[in-house]
Amino acid sequence: MRPAMTISTGTQLETRLRLLGLLLVVTFGAACTERPPEFPASGNSEKAGLFYHAVFAVGPLFLTYDSTARDSALWLVRPAALFMPFEVRALVRWNEVGRVVWSLTGPASADLLIELAPEGNHRLAIVRATCTVSACSTTTQERGLPAGARLFVSPGGSALLLTDDSLTNYDSIADLMRNTGARRTPRLSPPSKNELVGQSRDTTIVLTDLKSFSGEMIEGKNHSLFHLTLDAAGDPVAVAWSDGLQLLVDGAGRTQLWDCPASVLKGSAECTAYTAPSSFPRAGPVTIKDDECGLAMSRSGWTWLVRRIARTEDLFPAAGIVRCGANETVVYRARQIASVKPASRSVTSERRTVEFKR
Repeated sequence: MRPAMTISTGTQLETRLRLLGLLLVVTFGAACTERPPEFPASGNSEKAGLFYHAVFAVGPLFLTYDSTARDSALWLVRPAALFMPFEVRALVRWNEVGRVVWSLTGPASADLLIELAPEGNHRLAIVRATCTVSACSTTTQERGLPAGARLFVSPGGSALLLTDDSLTNYDSIADLMRNTGARRTPRLSPPSKNELVGQSRDTTIVLTDLKSFSGEMIEGKNHSLFHLTLDAAGDPVAVAWSDGLQLLVDGAGRTQLWDCPASVLKGSAECTAYTAPSSFPRAGPVTIKDDECGLAMSRSGWTWLVRRIARTEDLFPAAGIVRCGANETVVYRARQIASVKPASRSVTSERRTVEFKR
């Protein structure tokens, strides 16, 4: 017996054609609305002097903190997508300069700790952004800071307020904002203009004399002076503490990242010294960031990324990295958000020894 033949009525055929048309529109539209390789990161024009900026991803959206020499704002950036045009708009504005000192982002929210007006009405603002796929709302809480104090915050949220006469540690952002649980310790070493700080909840290192690699540290309840000896000549330009000691050192004709285990505090340790590409800048302040992308050193508009486990590196023309993947790295530079393909070249490294004396 032959199977029965199905004959579409006019209404059924019209419905199927409409569904087919919608499928073609969605497929073609998605292909035509792919995110461009570069797009604006804030609503400020190129003519507005750039003092500081940082970009953060929240799901498909981006948040940019952009500070000129006179004011600053937190911007929402929504990339173009199907049925949604590109949009950038201000969420919060301040009449002072500032910088983001800590962040915690997720798929639907972001917490940003912003230091405002260090030369004026010095204070902190903690901003919570709660986002959908197309918009964000914010709440803000502020507290004052002592005049002349320098603030350092670890990725885990512990904080250090450093003044000319004391070190004040906080275990969390909540304690910092409420000014509770503070542990104030008088300084043992004289302050210096260019001193470097590496900080975590349990360990604080203040490198005050850069020529002699000496300074003071707090480890748990112990507070002491220290001196570092490296088995290669160079000048320290940045320090961090992330499950160990990280030192960025400018040596003769090269810059190296010395990555040392936490056991270095017991007296000495073998460290891995990664050599930066020759085109990595050798002037300007440096930030060291350790996250899921790797160890990222940013300096003068360039970011050098080292992946310890994979033993690879990349050098991006970027002020910082937003997020990373196997085939795409999203970076920001000069008020632009850009997608770049990582090269993942083999990184040059060697074993070096550091001695630590108290």
